[in-house]
Amino acid sequence: MNSEAPKLIQEFDKVLAISGAIVSIILIIYLNLKIGRFIYLLTGILSFLSFVGWLIIRKKASLNFPSLDYSVLPKLLISLFFIVFTLDIISLYIRPDLYQRPLIHFFLVSILVGITVLEITTGNRNRQIYDFLIFFQIILVGILVTWSQLLVFPSLIGVDPWYHQHFTSELLSKHFVPEHELYSKLPLYHILVACTTAISELDYKFATMFSASLAHIICISSFVFLFAKRLFQNNYKVAYLASLLLVISNNYIYMSYTSLPNSFAMIFVFPIFYCMLFLKEKRPLTAASLSIFLSLVLVLSHTITSFFMCIILFVFWVGSLIYYYMYKEKNDFIGINFFILFATFMFGWWTFVSGHINSLASLIKWGFNADYFSMVPKDISLETLSKISILEQFFDNIGMFSFFSLSFIGCLYMVSRKYGNSLKFRIALIAIIPLIIGFFSLIFGKFVIVQRWWYFSQVTLAIPLSVSLLVLFNRIKNNNMKHLCISGFTTILAFFLITNSLSNIDNHALAPKSSVTFSFTSSELQAMKTGSCIWDGTIKTDWYYAYTQKYYFNTEPFDTEMYDDNFSVLKGSSLILVREYVLNNPFSFRNSIKLLDYDLNMKLEKSGFSSVYDNGLVEGYI
Repeated sequence: MNSEAPKLIQEFDKVLAISGAIVSIILIIYLNLKIGRFIYLLTGILSFLSFVGWLIIRKKASLNFPSLDYSVLPKLLISLFFIVFTLDIISLYIRPDLYQRPLIHFFLVSILVGITVLEITTGNRNRQIYDFLIFFQIILVGILVTWSQLLVFPSLIGVDPWYHQHFTSELLSKHFVPEHELYSKLPLYHILVACTTAISELDYKFATMFSASLAHIICISSFVFLFAKRLFQNNYKVAYLASLLLVISNNYIYMSYTSLPNSFAMIFVFPIFYCMLFLKEKRPLTAASLSIFLSLVLVLSHTITSFFMCIILFVFWVGSLIYYYMYKEKNDFIGINFFILFATFMFGWWTFVSGHINSLASLIKWGFNADYFSMVPKDISLETLSKISILEQFFDNIGMFSFFSLSFIGCLYMVSRKYGNSLKFRIALIAIIPLIIGFFSLIFGKFVIVQRWWYFSQVTLAIPLSVSLLVLFNRIKNNNMKHLCISGFTTILAFFLITNSLSNIDNHALAPKSSVTFSFTSSELQAMKTGSCIWDGTIKTDWYYAYTQKYYFNTEPFDTEMYDDNFSVLKGSSLILVREYVLNNPFSFRNSIKLLDYDLNMKLEKSGFSSVYDNGLVEGYI
């Protein structure tokens, strides 16, 4: 037994790949029996293919992706990028639908990604003049896929930004942080936006765009680049590709355009690790001071991101112990002392200042049961799912699932004895942890705010995915074909990622029954103002409309009446505003999606209501 142990350890990546393939098969069987949805089975299938793929290529995996020595090629690709970029801006400007980006926009952005990949893979390090341009192009792509939809609508996107706008407005008007609010003890994001508003005199949306949103796009992608460059000994192709893959990932786009404290806090995670791992080599005191300061800022920004940081610090320390136990090699690591320091401050702040420790205690008490937080009857969720075709589910999810499953190859590369080292081993462990938390909590019905953990996953898995693509396409023997194939594949992956219902809230051509427009037109915003003028009581409307406008108007949702198909109880008590959008499109129904199977206007009229207002997009009933 002892004689076999060293061999198993030397081939640890092979053991993990075989184990992963077996778990994938078990997962496919379990999901088929328990859930029975094809889209969930797809996760097991793609994971199985990734693990088997690593077993096939593991002995000859290489990151030495050859460059192409064509002097005119860099200039040609850069020129082509800005030509396509200009065409995309024109397509957005002349779009036929005021509140919808044209489908050609998504094709052009995908082509921009493919061109940038060609610049990355064909580039020669002797041409350093082009490095800045490549990174500038990556930032442009990130801004384009995020801000293009923000600028299409006159209002904010999503539910939470309306609360944060209200909180920031209160801060500006009172000149101090509002008390007894959810973020009263975590105000750094709102202070940043408030300062931007005060200095620039921009409204909330543009203030967040030019502060938190822009910082999110630039800072995290920059540190992913720097981290990958140091991790793989100045392999710029891995670094640039990782940064590019990050800015086109659907959850990253979502967190960029909603611009929440959660994403703002994520800005500080990579700098903390960078200081502790790389800056301390030359300036240990500066590195320690910066790490502690950034950790304090992180804790004062958001609870979930702080908890994520606490987990990966612990995993990083445990990974050091595992690596030493396996290979008997000493390695530098962020020790247990820093983890204890961070955890002590975090839990201390939650316990004695913010009070968030009570929420954590309640979650533990309820066993993280998702049913406790569900606001929608299960039959509504099942009804909605039954109306979505398998093909639509495939189109809407294949990009994200491919992102996750393909990154397994990069993780196995990093933990392997042949290609990895102690630092790569620990980073691979960190990268996979948020995906495990998010995915398995979802299939077992546990409440951990899954979407946030998928966001963390795409940030941490961007580097392993970059490794995966370079290793896979490096197997192609023809050099020209290598570059064309990796560019073509990334172009297709980018298209599916940026058209996902999470990263694209306006054009629902590919997912008409599973996508929701989480923003308002000018007419919808005006209807609420007019309704409040002609009615001094409660305004009843759909959940998203009511929930986002409650900070400024007296609104309540009438979801129960819509669900029960009974509106008689509303007579004489409320003004009912019905958006034209909810009549024929999927709309946000509490924390789910619903598509009406009856004519809401006709139902209201038959229940004795009279139309008193109509601006074409919103109709009012009393």
